Amino acid sequence: MKGLRLALVTHRYWPLGSDGEHAMATLAGEFIRQGHAAQVVTASYDPSWPTEIVVRDVPVVRLAYPRMRWWGTLRFMHLLLRWLEEAASRLDGVIVSGLRYEAWCAGRALPRGRSKVLLRAEQGGERGDCAWQESLFLGSRIREACRRCTGIVAPTAEIEDELRRSYANVPIRQIANGIEPWSQASSEERQAARNALREVNHDLTLDDRAPLVVFLGRFESWLGVQDLVFAWREIAARWPFARLWLIGDGPLRDSLWQQISDLDLRYRICMPGTFEDFEDVLRAADVVVAPTRTGGPTMQLLLALAAGVPLVVTATESNLQVVGNAALVVPPRQPAEISQAIAQLLENRTLASALAAAGRERVAANFGVAAMACQHLEMLNV
Repeated sequence: MKGLRLALVTHRYWPLGSDGEHAMATLAGEFIRQGHAAQVVTASYDPSWPTEIVVRDVPVVRLAYPRMRWWGTLRFMHLLLRWLEEAASRLDGVIVSGLRYEAWCAGRALPRGRSKVLLRAEQGGERGDCAWQESLFLGSRIREACRRCTGIVAPTAEIEDELRRSYANVPIRQIANGIEPWSQASSEERQAARNALREVNHDLTLDDRAPLVVFLGRFESWLGVQDLVFAWREIAARWPFARLWLIGDGPLRDSLWQQISDLDLRYRICMPGTFEDFEDVLRAADVVVAPTRTGGPTMQLLLALAAGVPLVVTATESNLQVVGNAALVVPPRQPAEISQAIAQLLENRTLASALAAAGRERVAANFGVAAMACQHLEMLNV
């Protein structure tokens, strides 16, 4: 296949991130590795950010997004429409993260039959794209624009089922997010990662033997991060030197910090913000927890599995589809169950090692990056 010219459109990108953005970054990097010309088009939430930048070999174009409700969205949509219209003649395909405003812009700027547009439904359930369209006054118009696309990708079976109910006669395919397995970190690499993080941020200093548990993701209620904070009371009582790092940002940041303070867990729970990549964090961690209430952050789970870090996840359909038998599974919204599972992994290193090995094996067998990229191109039919 000759080198293709591809644009990947996403509402957020580095230095901001969530499940969809990590998936788009993985796709863009793999397209480039395969010899295609891929670039990311995203929003600029800070006027000081450069309008063009290269992140991990991926060219990124940032369009202005003023910090004004509605006006900011309209301004970004106008700029994205204009960018897509101007770029249409030099693109072989466009992949859009989400079935929201960006998808509407692609449907308007790139009419069906003349351009290939593939949409990715990143979330399901009450926070998902289909539910968002139902709740929006202009949701029917956005849905019609989405119907003009070449096809829609669902990362999980749960999301695929929702799409089929809302998008009859539109090509829909489940394509699992992909990632490459890492080599198992040695004790020396683990310590080196902790040292490197301590040098970057003094708040990340911890005793060499201190248990470290990590959450990766947006601070939103559906991801259950509040449940994890409640669960940490029991862990902190049993392991006073243990630390919980909440890696990310989002609308619950202030309320989470208040919750941490109210529970007297300051200095035992750290909120250091977002990271460009999670390699050192995962090398340093003993356990990763995904306390999702609905849906699931599949890319974060894949990162933990690939890194060989034992996982505690809640029993949502999306989580179970990703982890299989390679994690301890607990019911959603149950802090006591989360505490018990974390304690089990911290106490039983044999179990933790077995889950780590199973995670890497599962990623290698089921979640290849090259296959993910090729399946997207098959859907685009380019």
